[in-house]
Amino acid sequence: MCPMFHVGRCGSTVLQTMLLKSGSVFADTEIYGIHTREQAAATGESAPAGDPTAAAEAFTTSRITRQTQGLGEGVPYVYEVKFLPSLDMAHFGTGLPGYLDFTEHQFGTERAIVLSRRNILRRIVSTQIAVRRGRFFDQRGSTVELPEITLPLSGLTLGHATFGLVDLIDTIANGYRTLHAELESRGYTVLELTYEDHIESDPRVAFERVCHFLGRPALAVTPAYQRINTAPLSRTLRNFDDVANALADTPHAWMLGETATSGAATDRAGTAPVHPA
Repeated sequence: MCPMFHVGRCGSTVLQTMLLKSGSVFADTEIYGIHTREQAAATGESAPAGDPTAAAEAFTTSRITRQTQGLGEGVPYVYEVKFLPSLDMAHFGTGLPGYLDFTEHQFGTERAIVLSRRNILRRIVSTQIAVRRGRFFDQRGSTVELPEITLPLSGLTLGHATFGLVDLIDTIANGYRTLHAELESRGYTVLELTYEDHIESDPRVAFERVCHFLGRPALAVTPAYQRINTAPLSRTLRNFDDVANALADTPHAWMLGETATSGAATDRAGTAPVHPA
C-alpha cells in the first residue's frame, strides 16, 4: 500500500480517478473524510466520545483490509491522507509521527506519494471559489467560468483551525517541510509531485509518474475533470490590492504574480487542461 499525502485542491481527485479508471492501481479516496462522516452519523457529533486515535486506527485497518481484498495480482493500493494537524491528523492524537508508526507496524508502509502545490495562495483561492459555488469540481467539457471573489485576510479555515491569510500559507508550507523531513528520516521511498509541474498542463504526466513509481503500466486514460478557474489572480480577486499588501513583506509575494492558463493552452487532445483551479 502507498499513502498519497496532500492538503487538497492540488489535483488529487483528477489523479485518483485516472488511476482508478486505468485498473493498474486501486486508488482510494480521502478515507478520513469517510471516517469523519461515519463518526458523525453514529454519534450525531463531529467529535465522538472515547479514544479518537483508537477509533481512527480501527477504521484505517478495517478500510484498508477490506479495500485490498481481492485485488488482482500486483495491483497496488493508494489512499489519500490530508496530513496536517487540523485535517486528517486531527483523528490521531499521536500526530504525523504516531500515524506513520501505526501504518508502518500495521501495513509495512515504506513508500509514499507527496502531492503539493507551490503556489499555495492559488490553492486557498481555489478552495474559496469552490465553497462559494457549492461545487468543487467540473466535468470535462463544462463551460469555463471566470469567477470573482473577495479573499478574506483573516478567518480562513483549514479543517478545524482558523488562520489569517499569511499564517495559513506558512502553515501549509511548514507542514510540507515537516512531512518531507519525517519521511526522509524513516527512509521512505518518495515520489514527489507538484501541481504546477505534473498536473496543471496535463494530469497525465502525474498519472504516468505514479504508474512508473508503483511498477504498473500507464494505460491511456482521459482525465475526467477540468479547472474551475483559469484566470490570473488579478482578475479573480476583487481585493487584489489588499491581498498584495498583506503579502508584500513576506516570502509569498511572488504567488500573486503567477498567472493561470488563459485558455489558449491545450492538452494533448487539443482541449483545455483538466484539474482543479
